[in-house]
Amino acid sequence: MAVFSIIKLSELEGAKRFDAEYYKPEYLILLSQLKNLRDIILLKSISNEIVSGSYIDKYFDAGTLYLRVNNITESGFDLSDIKFVDIVYSKIPNKIRLKEQNLVLGRTGTIGVVHIVPKNLDGSVISQHITKIVLKPNIDRYYLVAYLNTKFARLQEQRVSLGSMQIELTLNGTRNLLIFYPKKGLLIQEVSDLIKKFYNFEEKSQSLYSQAENLLLEELGLKDFKPRYKKTYTAKLSSALSAHRIDAEYFQPAYEEVSKKIKEYPNGFSRLLKHIENVNPNFDPTKYQSRLFLMLN
Repeated sequence: MAVFSIIKLSELEGAKRFDAEYYKPEYLILLSQLKNLRDIILLKSISNEIVSGSYIDKYFDAGTLYLRVNNITESGFDLSDIKFVDIVYSKIPNKIRLKEQNLVLGRTGTIGVVHIVPKNLDGSVISQHITKIVLKPNIDRYYLVAYLNTKFARLQEQRVSLGSMQIELTLNGTRNLLIFYPKKGLLIQEVSDLIKKFYNFEEKSQSLYSQAENLLLEELGLKDFKPRYKKTYTAKLSSALSAHRIDAEYFQPAYEEVSKKIKEYPNGFSRLLKHIENVNPNFDPTKYQSRLFLMLN
């Protein structure tokens, strides 16, 4: 069934947007609901600064962490793939450096993901695909990060994003997001307390995971092991045929080093397929709620 909106010429928001996507019914219904609330304000009215980062292509082996949009996920910060920059060499302005407790918002990719900057990212530099939000001192950042991650903010962000090949949330669109910030009642405090608990649990879980990882690496004798990645290497045709792989990356010697280390473990090893059950592509895990399932990326 077709879904459409009919918009008057006088309602085209100053004739700045003519695209039909901008006037989708779900966006218009949301805006109508938000504007009918009493305590609605613009994000820029409760912020001291809203600024996006810069494109930097000169990386170093060490220095200042360069936070890119792939480092921001729905569940938090992913620092498995990081880059470093030199703030003097690249003439990086102080305004695109983060401070603990700032908010960071993804402008591309998963648009609208928002997190509070932790202590370990203080001083980091943000890329052009990330927006830094510095709130006014009296604004509860924990409540706001919860609100900005709801559908009420995400739908607004989707509406004002621009682009064809790569959709991007504009700075102007971010600054004019409608925020529900009640002046009275306990809602802000209650939401804030829950989000603080979430961050505390997340920090504790990361610490415990790190301890578990270190314990495992020590047991395997891999604590200080660093595989040597080679730029050039050779592989036998017979190896490619038996592996059914002809891509060069598969035969990177560093991977063989890791396999060799595991096989040398004195208490033995076994292959993953001995411990898991193969299932069909259309398998429905919700029908087996008593069983344990793991997800591998």
